[in-house]
Amino acid sequence: MAYQKNLQVVYHQQDTDYYCGAACAQMVLDSIGTGLLGQDSLYADSHSHSRDESNLEDIGGSPVIWSTAPDGLEWVLNDRRPAGFINPFREFSLDTIGAISRKIAWTIEHYGIAPCALVYEVKHWVAIRGMDVSKAPTSSDDTSYTINSFRMNNPWPPVPSWDVASQSHDMTLVPPPPHSSTDNCGTGGDRGVADEVISYMYWGIGYMTGAWYSHQGHWQGKFVAVCDPDPAPKRPGPSVPRIRRFDGERLINRDQATRLAMEMVEKGELPQDKPWIESLRGVRPANAIMVQRLDREDDYYYLVPLVSGRKQATAALQFDARFGDFQQAISFPKPDRSLTSLPTSEAVLKQVVGKAFKLERYGGYLRIREEAVVVLPLWVWKPCLESLSPFWPFKMVVSGGNTIYVRIDGQVFTELHENVFGI
Repeated sequence: MAYQKNLQVVYHQQDTDYYCGAACAQMVLDSIGTGLLGQDSLYADSHSHSRDESNLEDIGGSPVIWSTAPDGLEWVLNDRRPAGFINPFREFSLDTIGAISRKIAWTIEHYGIAPCALVYEVKHWVAIRGMDVSKAPTSSDDTSYTINSFRMNNPWPPVPSWDVASQSHDMTLVPPPPHSSTDNCGTGGDRGVADEVISYMYWGIGYMTGAWYSHQGHWQGKFVAVCDPDPAPKRPGPSVPRIRRFDGERLINRDQATRLAMEMVEKGELPQDKPWIESLRGVRPANAIMVQRLDREDDYYYLVPLVSGRKQATAALQFDARFGDFQQAISFPKPDRSLTSLPTSEAVLKQVVGKAFKLERYGGYLRIREEAVVVLPLWVWKPCLESLSPFWPFKMVVSGGNTIYVRIDGQVFTELHENVFGI
């Protein structure tokens, strides 16, 4: 019988496309009694208190810098914690996925705090709010248990009004109002999803992938999270073996993907707390969506929306499209059409044909001509500034030597920015 712990960490979106660290700090501090602090000040303070803040390097012709570095996030959590909260926060940069994952699990179990984890190499911060493990850890050095899954608050996507402003550089647009208990964060669609479940197998493959960029200084080659101050485990522990349902020689088909999803629902292998039970009651699978990873060779996954009643999803599951492994799942707080009403290739063409899109780095404008454009059949995705959730893929539109990307919500981008740090 597995042991589960799920902390009550109220979800809030990041206010800009680079405020993920500030949003995680906002959520964690609110959960320990500080109240809802503004992300602007949390970002400014964390951004200003980092030993690597002056470490500028050039990647692809553009200077880069941390938005929220690990030590800056540690500093602001300690500086803003309430007076009665005596336990300090500490940034851990460890050598293995197992060590940092057990450090995260112990923080959840013993301190009742959601750790902030640096995922997608160094691109993004998320708050880890819960876990499913074989048994409760008994000390910070206990490695006798296995980890089955984590539960996550991912602050992406940004609050819509400010997201549009940051892309257009039009600061006359109205910024988001202050966060509150009724600010609509976490209600689905462009307001984010408040609860995601990630299998431990996919946690190591898809999220906690290490800071491998050569210019990350102190954090180079490490697995990073901000946790409680207890020491990290020194010994390795057991891990759940990966069970491949298929041999990977061929991609599984949509029917196989939907069967995998319904098997998980029928066997009760997803969370059994009230929001998940309600979102899974009486569901059936809608059309599965295949997505290709752009940042990895021969890597594909399926998104399987689960619907109840009308063609609106109440949950969605993600599976490896070669081996059939369960990767992650989201539960929508209210019925959602984003994955069940996808635009066709013809609709994407109508959206872009005859328009001109500004290219970066003095590239001028790309005019999309009907006679010289093609939409690739598969949806695609990689972790990037434009999408930090695999549930928000893109259609690729190719015109000559140029590619534009139409996101699932209809926004169009001429480039996907992956060299980003702590956003």
